[in-house]
Amino acid sequence: MKDIKSGFILNTNYKTYYEIYGDISNEWNVPILIINGGPGVSHKYMKILVSLMHYIGPIIFYDQIGCGRSKSNTHISKFKLKDYVSQISNLLKHHNIKKCHLLGHSWGTILALEYYLKYKTKVLSIIFYSPCISIKLWQRQADEYVKIIKKKCKTCNLEDKYTKKHITDMNIATELIDTNSSIYEYLWGESEYNVSGYVKNYNKVAKLQTINVPTHYIGGKNDTASPKIIKFLSSKTPNSTYKIFNNSKHVAHMEETTEFFKNILLFFNYVYENEINKKYNIPLTKFLKNKKKDDTTLSIKLIVCTILNNTNKKLWNNNKLNLVLKDIISQIDVTKYNPKTLFDFQSVLDYWYYSKLFGYKNKYKPNDNIIKSFVTDKKIKNIRKSYDAVLMYIYIRSLVYCDPKKYKHFLKHIPLLKKKAQSNNIDYAYYLTHVILYDFKFGQSKTILDTSNQALKELYIFCKDNLIYNNPKNVDIMAEILLCCKLCNSYIFPYYSKLIRNIISKKTYTDYHENAVMVSSSLPFDNFKKFHKVFSDK
Repeated sequence: MKDIKSGFILNTNYKTYYEIYGDISNEWNVPILIINGGPGVSHKYMKILVSLMHYIGPIIFYDQIGCGRSKSNTHISKFKLKDYVSQISNLLKHHNIKKCHLLGHSWGTILALEYYLKYKTKVLSIIFYSPCISIKLWQRQADEYVKIIKKKCKTCNLEDKYTKKHITDMNIATELIDTNSSIYEYLWGESEYNVSGYVKNYNKVAKLQTINVPTHYIGGKNDTASPKIIKFLSSKTPNSTYKIFNNSKHVAHMEETTEFFKNILLFFNYVYENEINKKYNIPLTKFLKNKKKDDTTLSIKLIVCTILNNTNKKLWNNNKLNLVLKDIISQIDVTKYNPKTLFDFQSVLDYWYYSKLFGYKNKYKPNDNIIKSFVTDKKIKNIRKSYDAVLMYIYIRSLVYCDPKKYKHFLKHIPLLKKKAQSNNIDYAYYLTHVILYDFKFGQSKTILDTSNQALKELYIFCKDNLIYNNPKNVDIMAEILLCCKLCNSYIFPYYSKLIRNIISKKTYTDYHENAVMVSSSLPFDNFKKFHKVFSDK
């Protein structure tokens, strides 16, 4: 596996062992710091999360003071919560990490909250997984569970029964959990259901209202961090979400791994969608009122208007984009249609296609001679270049929409064009994005066709195997894929947040088409309001 770094950071009283998976050199590859539970165990039982790095970004594991490979010669009683927070701070400073996501499990949620409260500007999001932010609530729930166990089984081994019912099947975790019992007893106490150690009076529920980053709570249905605790803590945290795993106890990532991973993936897609919405709130009126009046610029403006009219009604109305559209339409002059190349012909067809979507019927239709000079059965069959195959596919889709009776016969050539587009990975990706764009009529249609679903599956393969993310030239196709995901309401697309991270890491956009795609793909769609329902029970 590429991009793996491990080592030790020395401190006067201890050394910290860490492992970093993924590239942290890109400032928008914000790492997820995994703060494991216990206390007294190493990070190993959380290691299964490492496979998520391919989608959500770099992941950092570390062993807490005196645990695993983070050895200490100082007695555990000398350490306070602030030392554990300092350990995290030193780890991030050592690697010059200015921003991070926090994922704390169990006792690790205490450390996640404490770190956030001290270093708010350094945290982009938080996941509180099986949280014990109020030990009083935790203990109350544990007491209820113990009472039920004792009532049902008077001769049972209480610890074994509690572990099996509310922690996990030890066959799952035994090989991964190597507990330092002295640390566990000092910090936590006698057992999972009897918190008598250092943190026994910990309660920072009141501080949850100060959290102003995306926050997600996770718990198992039979967890000591029970559903009612999760819901209560979430209710105290502004704009937070939560998810209960119905077939899990205290380690949902081991008990419902697939669903857990899916939920984490969706949360980070949500986080980065919010980030790109904030970062690229490009002044639309300035963008759309660009003074250039060449055909390419006008057709691109028309495309952006079409997408925004269909996907963000509030933005459309607030910015009075109907007036912008009217101005664009007024600049179209049918008498000046004079395309010289196959590429030039796109603007001419765009005027007809998009104006017809807006109800102008055939007012801006090019004459038949212009169409015949670029699109005939013979010319389609003679296409050689992959890029030209993509253009011809676009033209066929436009013509079939504008005059289906006259041009529907061109659809028979699509398999041939698809095959020719496949000779170049990037061009074929553009072919696939346009399958989706035209299926949805650039947002006017809300029906997801089988062809769009298939195109999205192939775009996944492209993102997985062929897309070079750190190549600035690929920002345009990445933004188009993002746009297609949003049109398909597919916020679960596995590479969604990776696309965004690589898009927003580029500082400026000079190409007009690139800017147009950025405007279209970076602003929130109306369907984004339903996102919470996809990954949260809230």
